[in-house]
Amino acid sequence: MIENKELERITLKYIWEEIKSVLNFEKGLSYTFLEFLIRPGKSTYRFLFEDRKIFMGPFKYAFLAVSIYSFISLYFVKMDIAAPLPEMDQSEVIALESQRVFKNVMAKYSNLIMFVSIPFTAILTYLFFMEKKWFYTEHVTINMYYLGTATFFSIPIIILAPFFPNVYAVLIVLITAVYQIFVYKKTFKITWFTSIWKGILISFLSSFIFMMGTMFVIGIYVGYQLAVNGALN
Repeated sequence: MIENKELERITLKYIWEEIKSVLNFEKGLSYTFLEFLIRPGKSTYRFLFEDRKIFMGPFKYAFLAVSIYSFISLYFVKMDIAAPLPEMDQSEVIALESQRVFKNVMAKYSNLIMFVSIPFTAILTYLFFMEKKWFYTEHVTINMYYLGTATFFSIPIIILAPFFPNVYAVLIVLITAVYQIFVYKKTFKITWFTSIWKGILISFLSSFIFMMGTMFVIGIYVGYQLAVNGALN
């Protein structure tokens, strides 16, 4: 004989549990984002030394964030750069083309550039926070979670970029900088003053190093394109 079990009535608690099962607030992507956004220090310590199963892996998390950001920016970020004029000489054409490519790359792929630069940034945080005696690979992990969270937080801004094209980039940089300082303060247990000056210096050094590399690659690309199109003849 089959027993008839009385089903649980559908309540607000039941609906909330269903929502959580979809959004996965208790582990995975949503949980990782919220925890690292609100409690970056505690979340970092938990992942490194206590429980890693409840978090999305750092590489997957950062890569997913950067991929979504880059995909969306392709459609929402538009750069209007003037076309070369017939009376421009070779140096002016090269400068204009370099400006066009550089602005497009930085506007659409800035977070992808930051993702590739994580190994360099991790070296800097390793050197600046050596007193923690954490492995270099652990610094890579910290920077991946920082970048992933900042990138996910920036996605709504990039979607709204067409409505304020002259402001969105500054807003993203500002939010990223403030969050970086917050992460350093909570993760490395330092004062706000120390977190601010170290955050600014690390950002400057990592940006400078990778900017030089980016400009070098862009220079080769622009030179090749201009040569192919006959602009250098």
